[in-house]
Amino acid sequence: MLVVLMGIKYTAMKNEDIAEACSKMAREAKERFGTPECIIYMERGGMVPARLMSDHLDCSNVVGIRTKKYLDVGKADKLVIDRFSRKEIENLDIKSGHVLIVDDISDSGETFVEVKKLISEILPNVKIVTAAPVYKEGTKHIPDISPIKVGHENWVVFEYEYNETKRSFEQQKNLEALAWLKGAF
Repeated sequence: MLVVLMGIKYTAMKNEDIAEACSKMAREAKERFGTPECIIYMERGGMVPARLMSDHLDCSNVVGIRTKKYLDVGKADKLVIDRFSRKEIENLDIKSGHVLIVDDISDSGETFVEVKKLISEILPNVKIVTAAPVYKEGTKHIPDISPIKVGHENWVVFEYEYNETKRSFEQQKNLEALAWLKGAF
C-alpha cells in the first residue's frame, strides 16, 4: 500500500507480506546456496526476518549485530555498528558452508556493505550471502536474495514497527500520516 504524505512516499509492509517474503527467501537460499551454518542479523530491523528464516532453514545458530542509521522516520544519520561480539563471530566454527546476513531492507545499502566487510575481516575464508525482504532502487547493495523492490524515494513502514512509527508521527503532530498508518494495518 503506497501513499504520498507531505512529500514522502510511504509503503506499508504487513506482517503476512514479510512472512511470505521470508518463506520465499528461505526456499531460494536453500536452492542456491544450501542451508547456512549461521544467520547474522542486523538489529533491530533484521530480527524478525532472521527469526522467520532460521525457522524455515532449520538454522538455530543466529547472531545479532546492532546497527543504527536512522534517527526517526525518514531521518538518516551516520551509520553506527556497535554491540556485537567479535569473539562470538570468530568462534562460529564455519566448516565449509556460508553465513547469511539478514536485514529487513536494503535502503541505502550502506549497512549491508559495512557489515559484510566486517564479517569478511573476522571470517576471511567464509562465503557470505545477504538477504532482505525489501530493497530500494539505487541501493549500494542489492541483496543476493530479496523479493520485493520499491522505489528509492519510498519510506517503508513494517507492521512490526507500528507503535514506533505511530509515536514518531504523534511527535510530529502529523495527523494525515497517523490516519494513513491506522488504515494501513
